[in-house]
Amino acid sequence: MSITMGLLKELERIQKENKRRCTIINKATVHTLLKEGEKVIGCIYKNKDGKDLTEYGPVVICTGGYGADYTEDSLLKK
Repeated sequence: MSITMGLLKELERIQKENKRRCTIINKATVHTLLKEGEKVIGCIYKNKDGKDLTEYGPVVICTGGYGADYTEDSLLKK
């Protein structure tokens, strides 16, 4: 957990320093990868409000984030 928190803190610092350098998106579901040939150039995702949004640029997909989800319908709660 300390490694994860350290990485997250650094990523948040980078984003705060330069908002164009990275975007942190939580509680989203990616449903389409945008590609040019075999290269991924972005994604379309559904945000927590159910709205489809598009992001272009490098995509890092992180899964298994249920470990910090303490909502009523979380996997941890179930």
